[in-house]
Amino acid sequence: MERLQVSKVSTKRDSIIFDKALTSKLARYGHMDRYIITTKRVRIEEHQNQGPSNVETRETNPSVHEIHSQEESNLITSDPGKRRPITSVAHNATEREKLRRAYLIKGPCQPKLKKFPQTIFSGTKRRFNPEWYEEFKPWLEYSVSKDAAFCLVCYLFNVEYGDHRGGHDSFTIEGFRCWKKKDKFEKHVSFPNSSHNKCLKACEDLLKQEQHIDIMMAKISSQEKAEYRVRLNASVECVRLLLMQALPFRGHDESELSNNQGNFRELLKFLCKHNEEAHRVCLDNAPKNHKLYAPSIQKDICSAAAREEN
Repeated sequence: MERLQVSKVSTKRDSIIFDKALTSKLARYGHMDRYIITTKRVRIEEHQNQGPSNVETRETNPSVHEIHSQEESNLITSDPGKRRPITSVAHNATEREKLRRAYLIKGPCQPKLKKFPQTIFSGTKRRFNPEWYEEFKPWLEYSVSKDAAFCLVCYLFNVEYGDHRGGHDSFTIEGFRCWKKKDKFEKHVSFPNSSHNKCLKACEDLLKQEQHIDIMMAKISSQEKAEYRVRLNASVECVRLLLMQALPFRGHDESELSNNQGNFRELLKFLCKHNEEAHRVCLDNAPKNHKLYAPSIQKDICSAAAREEN
């Protein structure tokens, strides 16, 4: 049975324009990423130089972790001394999570200079010791621009767990430069329930979550992915028609026993009735948590289209 083309109620030109606008905005605002499973990934790339020419080139360790978009990598600043507070770069929880994951995948900024600059403390010349990288490997960073040490994990989660103790501000905002006092690094880490260790645990949990998601996504079969896309396309088709005709979506009673569940639900049922492919995987034949017709999903698709029009 041929698929019902509900979009034919509009002119061909309007339909093409709407399709392009909707697809573009869904991709730009990340709405489609919630529903479409994709294997296309983009590795994080540095966009800033790490410092002067005496910085040795360091090979990037291969990682199984990758990010879906170049947008987060464009917000990464390699030199910790030049970074803005994470809340001024990422404005909501979702953006902060993506940015934090990107920084963690990249790892701390640990340039290997041929010669670190010296600073006089009490008449004695002192400098940053690159051997500290190994001792405090998970978090210690060095800023070439400020000749100062920073803490990556505290920078990422300072908003949630920062308490301004243990030299917290020194390692996240100002930078630590008192090279004769290595014990300050240990004091910064401090006791097991310290602010630093809470930030470190949050970073570990975030990466574990990403690993878990990657494993689960890898287990999804190609057939499940195809069915997932059919369900999403069916919902998008229904949204397209209702938007083009300026019709309301919701009904007064959308329960299973209702005779009229609203325009969106009724249109989706009508489409499935006349489209065997959609009928096979949508509505009652869809997994309980993958039906893709919830009001929140309808709003996301509408919101993406509205932003494109504006």
